[in-house]
Amino acid sequence: MTLRILAVGDIHLGRRPGSVPDDVAASAGGRDALGPRAAWQATVDRAIQERVQAVVLLGDVVDDEERYLEGWSALETGLRRLITAGIEVFAVAGNHDVRVLPRLASTLSGLHLVGAGGQWESVEIANGAGRFVGWSYPTAHARTDPTHDPELARLLATRSEGPTIGLLHGALDAAHSDYARFSGARLAALGADTWLLGHVHGPTFARADAGRISMGFLGSLTALDPTETGVHGPWLLTYAGRELVEAQHLALATLRWECVAVAVDAWTSVEDLEPGVTGALRDFDAREAANIGAARVVGLRIELTGRCKFHRDLQRAIERFAHDQLRPTLDGRAFFVDAIVDRVRAELDLQALARDTDPPGLLAQRLLALDALPSDVTNTGERARILRLARDARESLTRRSEFVAIPRAELRDEVLIEEVREAGLTALEELLASRANAEAGA
Repeated sequence: MTLRILAVGDIHLGRRPGSVPDDVAASAGGRDALGPRAAWQATVDRAIQERVQAVVLLGDVVDDEERYLEGWSALETGLRRLITAGIEVFAVAGNHDVRVLPRLASTLSGLHLVGAGGQWESVEIANGAGRFVGWSYPTAHARTDPTHDPELARLLATRSEGPTIGLLHGALDAAHSDYARFSGARLAALGADTWLLGHVHGPTFARADAGRISMGFLGSLTALDPTETGVHGPWLLTYAGRELVEAQHLALATLRWECVAVAVDAWTSVEDLEPGVTGALRDFDAREAANIGAARVVGLRIELTGRCKFHRDLQRAIERFAHDQLRPTLDGRAFFVDAIVDRVRAELDLQALARDTDPPGLLAQRLLALDALPSDVTNTGERARILRLARDARESLTRRSEFVAIPRAELRDEVLIEEVREAGLTALEELLASRANAEAGA
């Protein structure tokens, strides 16, 4: 028996994408054409096209109560089309739509809200081809773990020929959360064949190897801010019996964000900035053309990395860079640069600087000590002292009230050395710039 489902993560109807320049948004038909409403319409179209048996929504369908009417209108239109096409529609309520989804489910025949009021519920899909076991938020916050409810274990103890698919919106493996925190290990042990999760906007779902539980976040239906990079869209899940045989992430979002790293090591001057950024855009388009899908607008954050001798001049060039002048259209898609992030380090001669006893020289000496050989007794002792001071400083920070709840693991020496090195190089560059400014002023 084959079962095909279109699974949809957080939609947030009513929200519009920010950080997209007005002229770029206008060229694509306006912000609504790049946001959740357009992604939802495309999802409904695809569900009908694929003739799936069911569509399931993993919560936060509407962004908030203030946008209730706007979200309701778009959602209801899509749901009616699905139901008219004979596609069953299921949903669990998330923390954003605690009141909206129950109201809609009470007025729209064909929409089943699974686990209403915080009570675990099992519902059949496609006349018994499978079933959903789900839980919906009873209030906007859920500070207890719903997976410890005995009713869930009771429901999952019953087996069926088709897949048992768990639906849950919340925080996976979080030490503290107001949004239904739960354990991945517990989900895997409970007995469902698949767990579909909502709440986190970065998709992590993947089909597991045979004998293991497929589990993960579906991600937001469309990118809502520049941090939500990569493919966004619904998931087309195909089951043969209880086995998930295919999980296809459909790139239906019309807006895509990416962070692209560009190494500057081979650059010879700041004049390489514009061609370097332009090349990064074209390289991304060539590399990702097959995965961009329905994206009509692509926003890039360029992260400059590596080392160069003209870092100060490069910093000033980045500040002056005319982002609005770099808006190429490639393969019918509008590209734009949202920001250029400077992670470049100055190329410094530490050996030469370390010959002096001024502050830059003393700092250069300590940076060199981080790479001391075991035979260099003096510098290995200095490295040990630096590491001890760094660990003490970290420990002092973690004892502060605002950080005490954050789980932490002991850092390996190699990782801590890299952190100290990066901080030291940044400080050394600042010291050298201050000295150069002072000498210029004199």
